Amino acid sequence: MDPAEQCKLRGNECFLRGKFDAAIDCFTEAITLNPLNPTYYTNRALSALKKGRFQMVITDSKEALKLDSSYVKAYYCLGMAFGKKEPPEIEEAIAALKKALDHSNGQGDSGKKFRDDIERELAFAKKRRWEVVDDERQMRNARLQEYLHKAMHEFTTRQMQDATSPGERDRIKAEAETRKRELQDMLCDDDMRRKRREVPDAFCCKITLSIMREPYITPSGITYERAVLVEHLRKNGEFDPVTKAAVSASQLVPNIALKSAIHAYLDDNPWACDY
Repeated sequence: MDPAEQCKLRGNECFLRGKFDAAIDCFTEAITLNPLNPTYYTNRALSALKKGRFQMVITDSKEALKLDSSYVKAYYCLGMAFGKKEPPEIEEAIAALKKALDHSNGQGDSGKKFRDDIERELAFAKKRRWEVVDDERQMRNARLQEYLHKAMHEFTTRQMQDATSPGERDRIKAEAETRKRELQDMLCDDDMRRKRREVPDAFCCKITLSIMREPYITPSGITYERAVLVEHLRKNGEFDPVTKAAVSASQLVPNIALKSAIHAYLDDNPWACDY
C-alpha cells in the first residue's frame, strides 16, 4: 500500500478512537509524503476542529480547495472553523457552508452524507448572525430609551420652571407621568412581540414537536421528521403514531414542498433553527 495512504488509515483509526493529536500527526505525515491529495488536508482539518485549532482548519481547508475547488468537506470544515473561532466570522462561515451545500447537490452519495450536517450548521450560523443583529438592536433601543427619558425629564423641568400656578404644575406632572407610561408601554409591547415567537405547527414533527429538517409523509397524510419516525417504526411497530394506521418505512415519502417552505421560513426566522 502507498505509504501516504497507510498514514491516512492510521490517522483515521486515531480519529475514531478520539486521539485527535495523534490523528493530526498521522495526516501531517501523509501530507508530507503526498501534498497533492486534498483528503489528507481535510482529514487533518477535521482533527484540528476537534482540538479547537481553528486557524489550522482554515489553512488546511483552503489548501484542499486549491487542489479541488468543489470539495464539499473542505468548504464544510472552512465554514465550521469560521463560525467557531473567536471572534467568529459569521458571514465567512455562511458563505463557505452555502458553497458546501451547493457542491453537495452535484456529488451524489459522497456529497449527500454531509448534507444534513451542512444544513444544520448553516442554520445555526444564520441564527448566530440574527442573535448578533438582535443584540445590537436591543442596545440601540436601550440608548434610545435613555435618551427619550432624559429628554422628557428636561422638557418637564422647563415646563415646571415656567409654570405660574400650582394647578398648572399639577397638570404638567400628570402629563409627564402619562408620557412616561406610554413610552414604557410601547417599549414593553415591542419586547413582547419579539418574545412571542412560535413556529407554525405544520413545520413541527408530531412526535418531537421540534422543527423538521427532513419531513417525510405517511400514507395517512401526517408528516414527521424522517429519522424520528423510522426509529418509532423500529421500536414500537409499523404504525402511524397519530392515526395508528399500518405503515412501513418503504411507504414514507419526502415532503419536498414542506421542506422548501421550512427552509424559506428559517431563512426569514433564523432564531427558530433549534426550536
